[in-house]
Formats: sequence, C-alpha cells, structure tokens
Amino acid sequence: MADEDLEQSGVAAISDPTHELPGQFSPIGWVPPDGMTLEEWLDFGDYLVKMENRTTRQLSVLYWVLADWMRHGEQTWPEEHTQGLQDFADRFSVSTQRQIRWVGRIPQSSRLDALPFWHHAEVVGVVPPGKEGDETCLTRQRALLQQCLEEGWTRKELAQAAKGGEQKKPSKKPVGGAHKLLWADPPWNTLGEEGLIHRRPPLAPDAVLMMWADGIERSVSLCQAWGLKVRDHSLWETKVKSSGWVAHGHRVLLLATCGTPAEPSQPLPGVFHMLEEVEEWARSSWGDAVEVEWT
Repeated sequence: MADEDLEQSGVAAISDPTHELPGQFSPIGWVPPDGMTLEEWLDFGDYLVKMENRTTRQLSVLYWVLADWMRHGEQTWPEEHTQGLQDFADRFSVSTQRQIRWVGRIPQSSRLDALPFWHHAEVVGVVPPGKEGDETCLTRQRALLQQCLEEGWTRKELAQAAKGGEQKKPSKKPVGGAHKLLWADPPWNTLGEEGLIHRRPPLAPDAVLMMWADGIERSVSLCQAWGLKVRDHSLWETKVKSSGWVAHGHRVLLLATCGTPAEPSQPLPGVFHMLEEVEEWARSSWGDAVEVEWT
C-alpha cells in the first residue's frame, strides 16, 4: 500500500511494520474483521495500549480506533471484555475510557475527519440510547457537526447548539488579534534566535500562554523577554525518545501569563498522560485555545 493510501486509510497513525493489524481502518474509525476471536481482540488492544505517544492528528485516529475497539468488545463479549480494559489503567483513567467509549456511539457515517475527536462528544446525546437508528436524530447530529466545521465553532459553541440554545453567529478563529489563551511550540527552529523578542504571540492584555519548553532556561528567558511571567509547569509523560524536545521521558509544558487573567479553576496537574487532560484543564478556566502557527 502506498504511503498516501496508508495515510488516507488511517493505518499510518497507528501502524507498526512488525505487526499485521486486523480489520479495516479509516481516519475516523475501525471495522473489525469477520470472525474475530476474543483472544485476537485482546491482542489488538494490547498493541494499542503499548503504542508510543503520537502527534495530535495521529491521536485523533487512535481515539476513534479505541472507541470502536471498546464498543466491539462490549457488544460481542459483554462479560469477558472488561479484562481487555484493565491494561489501559496506566495510560487512560476510567473516566477517559468512559468518555472515549461514549464518543464511539457516534456512527462512522456521521463522524467528520476534519473535526477533532473531542468535538464529537458534544453531539453524542443528540441521539438518545435506544434511538441509534432514528434517522431524524442522526440527521440533526450530522447537521450540527457539519455546521460546526463550516462556521468554525468552538467546542463550547457546538455544545450550546446541541442543547438547543440560542446560537450567536460565530466566526472562524482569527489569525491575528489578541487571545486569552494560546498554545505554542517553541519557535526556535522556524524563526531562529535573532528577532524573537519582536515576535511576541498575539496575547490579550490579560492572557495565558501554554508553551512547550525546548530547553527550559531558554524558554523561560524568552517568556520574560515577551513580558510574561512563568507561573507554573507540568510534565507530559511520554515514551518517545527524540533529541531536543523530550528529556528523560517527559516533555515540559510552561504556563506563562501577562496582566491579571482569571485564576485557574483547579491546580495545574503536575504530570499528565494525555494532551486532552491538560487541554480540558485549561479550557475549564479560560475557554477554547488558539494555537500559534509561527511563520
């Protein structure tokens, strides 16, 4: 299979040359092979849980595969499938497992590859349990996801629309402007050392910057040069070993502020295993984030 076909099928996000993966894959899910046994299902789950951390795009594919894998086990082996979930305890909390399985209720025909996995969580309830085949509910679910994509809704705006609340006409996230919450990778490789002080991210007067630290002292100094105060940091546990941005199995995330933004609703987790954990933590205090794209 060509590399382009692999990427399109979704296999590239979770593939390993040493394993032959069962079933059919797409960027929005997995279809198990006919006659799959419990042992084969457990083996595939063991492979998934041992996967190294991937990019945000690859994680989205992985979550869809996990959702379909969990639901297939639950529906096919109602009692035995729980042993397959025990191995996920170290990487996924029970709450996260439950949320992934919940999002998996959305049929593949309704899922949109262009929308983040976790956005779909806001429309699961549009199709109540027992009405999975109700075309009216499914049509509304698809329409909400499509409108979210076309109009650039945030996850919060999608949730409001799904609940039937009045929906203000949202606009796509601007490239410029000033933002209350920004995510950023270190700009070193793109911009170089010279002139970085003049490339301050577009933050509002009272705002928060979440930035991956490529060299802690260097990153802290850059934040200070931008007039920001580094308030806290967290560690993303990862099995990836790559020079530069990962040290000792962890990647450092800095939290810096300018002005007087609202205090976080909860303390920043000292260690997290999934990007979504800290993204949800930040969203609960300051709303949806805008990711900085250095040019």
